[in-house]
Amino acid sequence: MKNRLMLLLLFLSLFRIGAYAQTLLLVIEMKDKSTVSFALNEKPEISFSTSSMFVDSETMSAEYKLNSVLRYYFAEGTPSGVDSIEMSENEVRFTYQSGDNLLIEGVDDSSSLYIYDISGRRHNADVECNGGSITVSMHQLQPGIYIVNVMGKYSVKINKNR
Repeated sequence: MKNRLMLLLLFLSLFRIGAYAQTLLLVIEMKDKSTVSFALNEKPEISFSTSSMFVDSETMSAEYKLNSVLRYYFAEGTPSGVDSIEMSENEVRFTYQSGDNLLIEGVDDSSSLYIYDISGRRHNADVECNGGSITVSMHQLQPGIYIVNVMGKYSVKINKNR
């Protein structure tokens, strides 16, 4: 009986730890105080050129001009979904979701959004505005590499495989 009680307590403590687990984020803060974040479980890799900072993850890639980056750091967030991770007032976050949807948070419904292929041709996509976020359906686009630009300020590279 005592062993069963100990096993039950151990199981409950592991369940409790799992329920409060945190996801680490790579946060890039721009000089205008806006931020962009990447979940570390998507394995973002940072590299630099003389004028740019590049972030490549399993789902997307982005380039930031060094003269506009203030700093980058790691922060914790909850893993239960993007909606529950608190965002700062000027943060823009790109999340590539299943079903070829790109969720862009921290923008208003009137934000300009453009999608380009690697040859520079502009493409149309279905866009749904949700008051503070935009969902872009990339389902109708052919497999390839695309650049999604929001407000002429934030860009992300998407490698669409299917």
